[in-house]
Amino acid sequence: MQRLRYLIAGIGLTPFLYFAANAQAFTDEDKKKALETVQATKEAYWVCLSSETQRMLGTAIVAQDFKLYLMGSCLAEKQSFRVPLVDYMAMIYPELPASQHFAEFAYVADQAVDASVRNFIEQKLSK
Repeated sequence: MQRLRYLIAGIGLTPFLYFAANAQAFTDEDKKKALETVQATKEAYWVCLSSETQRMLGTAIVAQDFKLYLMGSCLAEKQSFRVPLVDYMAMIYPELPASQHFAEFAYVADQAVDASVRNFIEQKLSK
């Protein structure tokens, strides 16, 4: 029974040790390049959302519908941003579960859409 407990404890530690070892394998240069990729893809996503905002200003769409529209827009840019962000988060915070990295991306993407909706409303009101 004691051997079984040690085996279970060892198996439980294996993933932690694997990620801890891999976290040390990333150099500062690797992290810097990953961050630059995240920033570039984030910028591309925001530019796409901004373009969609400008394109829809001349329409009679209401803010709630515009938010739904934006959530379905810029999908390629959103995906291009998601992958490097999740990878970067895994490099920096290897002890956190992948689900938390994806949740962080979802939060950032929602903030981008919300900011675009606020911008849309402000520009509509100023006309």
